[in-house]
Amino acid sequence: IKTVPSALSGSATGLGYTNDAVAVLSIAQYIRNMGYRAYGSQNDSALTIPLGVQAGLGEVGRHGLLITEEFGPRFRVSKIFTDMPLVLDAPKKFGVEKFCNICDRCAKACPPQAIPLDAPSDKVHSESNIKGVVKWTTNAEKCFKFWCNQNTDCLICIRACPYNRDFTK
Repeated sequence: IKTVPSALSGSATGLGYTNDAVAVLSIAQYIRNMGYRAYGSQNDSALTIPLGVQAGLGEVGRHGLLITEEFGPRFRVSKIFTDMPLVLDAPKKFGVEKFCNICDRCAKACPPQAIPLDAPSDKVHSESNIKGVVKWTTNAEKCFKFWCNQNTDCLICIRACPYNRDFTK
């Protein structure tokens, strides 16, 4: 994360997704072996961040990413769709929205200025917006154009986010 945006950080991201794919596919197969249906998925099939919020993993920050209490914004979420009976979790709040309302480090650090400095809103400013949902919405087109111009992913917003700090020390 210290080297973003770079080929080194892009390679680490790719390796992370590879390891995640092995894990999610292995767990899905284990569930199938127990007699249930299970379909592993990463960044496809459904919007991962809203599912993560509903599952109680964390809250959405100004940069539009899921922030957890333990890992901040530095993690990946995979999904397994299954008919296996499970105990459902519920969304939980631990202060991300309140904090992000006064913090703008990710927005100020964003080279293409794709992260909003204003309050959450349902304003449509990009074809990637989810219409009618009040939230901070990044301009995905600006963000992705920057990625393309750099020839690698960016993640500067994640590096700038204060939730990266280990507050246990």
